[in-house]
Amino acid sequence: FREAKDFARMYVVDSVTFARLEPYIQIERQTDAEEEDRRIRRRPVASTTLEPDVTRVLNLNSSDTLDLMNPRGIGRAYARRIVSYRELLGGYHNVEQLKEVYGIPADLVESLRENLLIDSIAIRKFSINMVPYHELRQHPYISEYQAKAIVYYRETVGNLKSIDELLRNNLLDSASFRRVKPYIKD
Repeated sequence: FREAKDFARMYVVDSVTFARLEPYIQIERQTDAEEEDRRIRRRPVASTTLEPDVTRVLNLNSSDTLDLMNPRGIGRAYARRIVSYRELLGGYHNVEQLKEVYGIPADLVESLRENLLIDSIAIRKFSINMVPYHELRQHPYISEYQAKAIVYYRETVGNLKSIDELLRNNLLDSASFRRVKPYIKD
């Protein structure tokens, strides 16, 4: 702020509040040299890297959005979506899963395939016998109906002895079972 009335321009400050607070607002005047110094410090610094580094291998399960924006074709929006979907899943177990991320074209995934690495140790697994309904339902590979069926089965029959019971008892269809199997603890 350069003067008291700059405070009044804030969205959250109405005229009554400003009138009450104005006598208490004290702003020191800056000299011209200090003002110039402040302007110089706020000037954007030119980037030293002109081309993204496409030869670098990225781990999909540990890279942050800045790392993911490095390969050509992945911008800020795609990087955020990749990280958000990773959080929903509990981690990626296959590069093909990137095709499930909203808006990412299959040809982009194919072009990036050689630069992507999957660390399967970083996958967050859950116990099918312990996970509550609301967490089970949040997993992208389990529908609301399937989550209810699993919880009902646990309540009526008891804990599942193995994850194969999900398929044998028709709690999950074979496609859903194959997709969710890497996320379930044995």
